[in-house]
Amino acid sequence: MIDKRIKLLDEAPHYNEDFMPENLVVAIEWMQSYLEQIPPEFRGSGKIEIETDDSYGAATAHMTISYVRPETGEEERERLAREVRDTMSVEARERAELARLKAKYEGGVGFRAPGALRGQGLRKPGISTRTK
Repeated sequence: MIDKRIKLLDEAPHYNEDFMPENLVVAIEWMQSYLEQIPPEFRGSGKIEIETDDSYGAATAHMTISYVRPETGEEERERLAREVRDTMSVEARERAELARLKAKYEGGVGFRAPGALRGQGLRKPGISTRTK
């Protein structure tokens, strides 16, 4: 099993009603309400992230509150199944690309031997096409 980050508040923009209040007393109570949502044994992993962005003169802030806990057995099974599906999907795409390239370069439609574009055509090694 691996650790899993659980987001309690996910990137609430500063103009959203879920963003931290400006009043310090109310803000501490607001943070305490999120801390209480974290199971006591995982409160030490609680994290608050505040990111700011200035785009075309409009400053914005986003906040994320999260904590870390071990994944459950069900989450582990889902993750492993997803990894298998993803691996199979990548392999299927790669095999399709391989088949496409083999058809293109090893005799598929429109096949041209190396040199054919220069008028040399197909040649067997060691056999000269020059006349004496």
